This record gives sequence, structure tokens and C-alpha cells, in this order.
Amino acid sequence: MKALKKTAHLRRLIHRQDKVLVVLHPPSASHARIMEQAGCEAGFVGTSGVVGSYTGLADVGTATMTECVQIAGWIAQSVNFPVIMDGDTGHGGIMAVRRMVRECIRAGIAGVRIDDQPIEGKRRTQSAGVEVVPIEQAIARYRAAVDMKNELDPDFVVMAQCYARDAANSSISVCALIAASPSRIRRICSPTTVPPGSRE
Repeated sequence: MKALKKTAHLRRLIHRQDKVLVVLHPPSASHARIMEQAGCEAGFVGTSGVVGSYTGLADVGTATMTECVQIAGWIAQSVNFPVIMDGDTGHGGIMAVRRMVRECIRAGIAGVRIDDQPIEGKRRTQSAGVEVVPIEQAIARYRAAVDMKNELDPDFVVMAQCYARDAANSSISVCALIAASPSRIRRICSPTTVPPGSRE
């Protein structure tokens, strides 16, 4: 019997109804193998782990697309469970996003998460002063990623990470971004401010 592709396997795990999917963060291939022996079903290679583990630098867009794909690819190829890569802002414009998805698929990575922060001024999750690009620009990123994966592997998973969640950002904008995004999976980061009138 032919083994299920990692991309298709990840999609099945995400849509599974009878059991919650726990996604672990392997910072290296050796850690991933240990996690696999312990029963890990899926992994997420974040830029915080990659940048912090290998360079000691802050996770503020310091890792290039090729560095992220290289490391996530090594990890993905070392284990049988599917691996998702943190794609940050997409590492450039629309064509860069398309290239990133293509390189991820070539490297055996099962999915990618792309956020809505600007390339310049990128900040770590949960840090103060996080900014977001206009909704149209964010949707264009997700559309480019989805179009590329549909050309190469429709099962490849594209996740939208939404930082537009502070009181300074309209909640309507967040809802519009989620509704209009071509990505089927979205992640809204936790709020860092409380809108006026919401306290009891």
C-alpha cells in the first residue's frame, strides 16, 4: 500500500474530529527524532527556535528564507511526521512568497505559516509595537501561497497568522481578513490590549 503523502497526512490530522492534534516544536533533527519516538504526530519549525538555537539573535526577521527552508527541510526529512515551517512575512513580495512555497514543497515540508506583519519592522510574537500590513496586502500574500501550492501540491497546508488583534486595530478588520483570506487555516495571536468598555 502506498504511503500517504506528508501533506495529505497533515491535512487529515488537522481535520481529525476525535482527537486534538498536538504540534511540537523540534529545534533540530535530533530533537525531532526523539519527539517521534515519544509519539509526536506533527512538528512546527518556528523562526524563534531556528534563529535562537543557531545564531542567538532575536526573532525579528533575521533568518533568510533559504536558511529557514534548509533547516526545516532537514528536520522534515529526518522523521516520518509532517512538519510545518514558520514562513514569517513570506520573505519578500508576491513572487518571493511563491518561491518559498515551492522550496518548502521541494524540501519535503508539509505546510507553512505566513503572518501579516510588515517585512521591515518585523517583531516577535507577544512583543510591544507589533504592526500589520494593509488587509489587501496580507490577503495577497496568502493568495500567492495558495495559488502556488495548488499548482504543485493541493494538499500542502497554508496557515494565516493574524497579528491584527490589538484594540488599536479594528476588530472588524480582523474579521474581514479572516473571511477574505484564501487560507483555510488561521491563527489569531492573543490580544495585548483590552478595548475600552470591555472590563467588568
